[in-house]
Amino acid sequence: DPNTNNPIISWNRVPGATRYLLKQIFYQGQNYFPSPPKDVGNVTRYVQPISQKGDYKYSVVACKGAICSTNSSWKDYYTLMSQPETPYITQSQSDAGKPVLNVIWERKAGSFKYELWRSEGQAGALTKIDNLASHATAYADEKVEAGKTYFYQLRACKNYCENADTVSMKVLEKPEAPTLKQIKADTIEVAWTTQAGMTYELHRQIGNQGSYQKVNASSSPYSDQNLTLGQDYSYKIKACKSNGQCSFSDDVPHTLIPVISDYKGGDGASYPVKNISAPQTLLLLGHGFAGADSIEWNNGKTAGLYCLKKTKTGHCSLRKTRISDSYKVLPNGTAGIDSS
Repeated sequence: DPNTNNPIISWNRVPGATRYLLKQIFYQGQNYFPSPPKDVGNVTRYVQPISQKGDYKYSVVACKGAICSTNSSWKDYYTLMSQPETPYITQSQSDAGKPVLNVIWERKAGSFKYELWRSEGQAGALTKIDNLASHATAYADEKVEAGKTYFYQLRACKNYCENADTVSMKVLEKPEAPTLKQIKADTIEVAWTTQAGMTYELHRQIGNQGSYQKVNASSSPYSDQNLTLGQDYSYKIKACKSNGQCSFSDDVPHTLIPVISDYKGGDGASYPVKNISAPQTLLLLGHGFAGADSIEWNNGKTAGLYCLKKTKTGHCSLRKTRISDSYKVLPNGTAGIDSS
């Protein structure tokens, strides 16, 4: 009965029967307690009040006058001894970078199944979102949006369901993605913004495969050193509240490229270039370029094009030619403007 949680017992009418007897056995653990047969009259449906939570068995006897049949087969009715423990919620991130709320609970002994109910923005108007097996202890809700609050109610069920207390969580907004800057041939500087009351972790992925690993970065900006030339690196920020709720930023990739650093001469000066495998994009760091204090040459973002020419001494001469968007070392070991 949805109003009282008492069992509703129904049976088929027996021709000629004028009344029926209802038999009940109550179980608690290994102990059982049969009740005297109850005359329920000439009906085929009866709501049986129960005063204790436990396991019950029921059987029906058909009677005509003083003559009664044998018992029908016994049917089980199960209740829960107490309501389930209140679940708790954590926030994680899907493989696609979307927020996920994880509802976690302790298994309730004797449950046949669980139901999880949810509402968005308010504690009322709950809607069932899933039926879960009796061995389930968690549910990952991927249909959530950053900045919204979700309420959850767990129900442990046998013949009827017992409700746990309702819990809620507001989905954290994504932190801002970090900014990356290659400052040396083997070093990427990673910077990120912070907010009061939050703690931050820097996570890094090497290559395009594999998982992200936490980097021991105490504060922003952080110089990630001893990296490999030509290797792909990706970074993202994990921001956490004091209650353990966390959210990840979008990831930002970077590929280490060869560097000519500490160039201090004017036009026509030379600087040794090492470990360049052609063709590759170059990153130029230094000063003295056409009166500029510094210049970075990275992925085509240039203040001007500088032409590298191999000299007799094995060094490369740096000369300004004209504004351009790209520059690559040519396969023959010389350097010049990328025709593409």
